[in-house]
Amino acid sequence: MPLKWFFLIGLWLSALTVFAMRPDGLHTQFMDNGKTRPGPQQTTRKTVTLVKGQPILAQLETPINTENNQVGDPLEASLVEDLYLYQEKLFPRLTRFYGRIDSLDVPYAGRNPIIRLTFDHYQLPNGPRLPMQAVVRTNRPDHLLGGELTPGTQPKLVRHGVWGIGYYNQVIMSGPRKRGTPLIFIPGDMLMLLLEAPLALPHVSPWAEITPHQPWP
Repeated sequence: MPLKWFFLIGLWLSALTVFAMRPDGLHTQFMDNGKTRPGPQQTTRKTVTLVKGQPILAQLETPINTENNQVGDPLEASLVEDLYLYQEKLFPRLTRFYGRIDSLDVPYAGRNPIIRLTFDHYQLPNGPRLPMQAVVRTNRPDHLLGGELTPGTQPKLVRHGVWGIGYYNQVIMSGPRKRGTPLIFIPGDMLMLLLEAPLALPHVSPWAEITPHQPWP
């Protein structure tokens, strides 16, 4: 047998030995090697501070009726879904918010009742109550609800005169002034809570660590 044949046979046997000792990637992706599995993921907690004016949409859990409620009555609301800010989870679903009726003016002839709702604590699921300062946002700068004029009520400008002082103008309500109707809120109504002071959240975790990437099957 020519010498070159011995050389080719030896080279072929060496290649088979290397292939058997070091399988390629096509084989290794199906191998079960416990040493290459990643360990348990460590979740990093950090504090995130929400600025004054941050809105939080929550669902009312306590019924409110201005005919029956009084100032100081407790309120409760909750989150119906997780609340995120960019890639960070601020509040999980079922976080509870606790507050009270801060002010309440009953209705009278010509005007509906006025109410102000505030919240002073929140509670994560299975966690302690923590302080916060928030008010239910409205279109008014003082965040009062209600106070609308009843049908038929019209403002009227009246001029008064006081001896030694002079004249001044005053706006009064006139017309067929009907008594205002009560404000009623039922569980399930959505409220926009507005932070009145910065709120530090020490429990925030990055979104990528809460829901780690799942590889394709």
